[in-house]
Amino acid sequence: MSATYHGKTRVRGIGLAIFAVAVAICAKFALTTGELLPGVDGAYYWVQVRSVHQDFTLAFEDLPLIFWVQALLAALVGDIKLGVRISDAVLPALSAIPIYYLLRKSNSIWVPLFGILAVLLHPIQLYFFTGDFIKNSASIPTLFFIGLILYQWESRSRLKSLAWLILALVVLALTHFGTLLVALLIAIIWLLVQLRDKPRRFFVTALGLTSATLGLVLIALWVLVPARLERLFEFVSQPSVVFANPAWASIFSPVGGILFGGSTNMVMAFTMISGQIGSVVLGISVWKFRKNLGNSELGLATSAIVSTFLLSSPLLGIEWAYRLTALSFAPLALTGMVVWLAIERPSARVVPAMLAIFSILCSAALSSTGPRPPVLSDGSYQDLQVIAKEFDFPDNSIVIARHGLEFLAAWDFQVHVLDEQFYGEVDLGNYKTVFFLEQFREPASAGYLPSPPYGSNYYMPIEKRTDFTSQNKGKQGYGPYLDSASQGLNPIGEVVYENASFALRKVR
Repeated sequence: MSATYHGKTRVRGIGLAIFAVAVAICAKFALTTGELLPGVDGAYYWVQVRSVHQDFTLAFEDLPLIFWVQALLAALVGDIKLGVRISDAVLPALSAIPIYYLLRKSNSIWVPLFGILAVLLHPIQLYFFTGDFIKNSASIPTLFFIGLILYQWESRSRLKSLAWLILALVVLALTHFGTLLVALLIAIIWLLVQLRDKPRRFFVTALGLTSATLGLVLIALWVLVPARLERLFEFVSQPSVVFANPAWASIFSPVGGILFGGSTNMVMAFTMISGQIGSVVLGISVWKFRKNLGNSELGLATSAIVSTFLLSSPLLGIEWAYRLTALSFAPLALTGMVVWLAIERPSARVVPAMLAIFSILCSAALSSTGPRPPVLSDGSYQDLQVIAKEFDFPDNSIVIARHGLEFLAAWDFQVHVLDEQFYGEVDLGNYKTVFFLEQFREPASAGYLPSPPYGSNYYMPIEKRTDFTSQNKGKQGYGPYLDSASQGLNPIGEVVYENASFALRKVR
């Protein structure tokens, strides 16, 4: 009788977990019904998947795994755009698997349900990652798998756990650079907690293995994405840059609302505040109930708390905080789960419960605004497609455009493209023809704003813009680099095609 009862209870729990996943997938899928994906980089995924289908390689240097998964989905459904939309909705929902296995220890069929909903319907998942940061959201499930591995370290085979941990890190190394760094931070702090009472020889051995692993990871990243690794070295080698233009000054201000567009400002503010307050309060709970935690559980809670507090810090420069804060919700959720499982008193479970409830309520409150608007209005995108139909680009051409627009140009024009931020820094001598795609201002009523860090200078006619050099990079309102006389380029050029939204200029 007892076995039958527990079997039925487990089936109900799994059924509720599947229901939560279905709700989350439908919610994400409903946010991408427009012709363009939300945010700036949606077309980036279309171009990458098309390149995989055509040439079995990526059009832009990046970690390849997610694009190959999207290419497989696109092949199955027979449509690249639909395949990308499916990946955007389904891949983040895989977090439900480790969350369920972690929370089923609560002996309640409702706890896994609300844990899954709190993570999959978090404002970051719905209104920041959707359409724009698909790689980021697709890598989050692996972070929860790593949390599950570390949580069960003492109750599972060490050899199998180590193998699963290495596999998870390899998956992240092929998926997303930032999430990999977060996973390494969690794993390293967890390891230090495990070694705090061990003899020195254990510490030296672990330090050697950790150093070797980090070395292999860095070598792999240098081969796959050297530009991003260079940015990491720049971040580490110039501490002053880390705190330049702190996040709080941009997010908690009217200027922040303009920079981040609509609901994203509120999403980042919620995530930053909940990350800072949640990590402190949960940290107090972990310390108070530390005797209820096993060594590996305490290590996971400690590493997740420290990671959340660092990643969500409002003191970080906005360039880095923008994405690091977004990732901080995952270790915070892991901490809440560990605390819930460690505490038996209902009154002491208020903090993780309130964090989960606030996450769901915040998403519901922001449902009317949704994610960031796409990079173009429907009318402007139709004008862009008209250019693709009516203008014949010569072979070996490259189009320079603002960030986000260049990916749409690559998709519809099927030419090489360059972000105008790097104009003057990239050698274009190998291209026979160089074009500049200039966009006219969207109507104010449309609600479409240029993506950061562009200011009002972006919409000025190009011949009236101020000449900016690379020394001005990172300052508000910087425009295209027009200091490229050494390449023999005329950035103004002759207008060879024009419609209501765009002017196409022939630079060379």
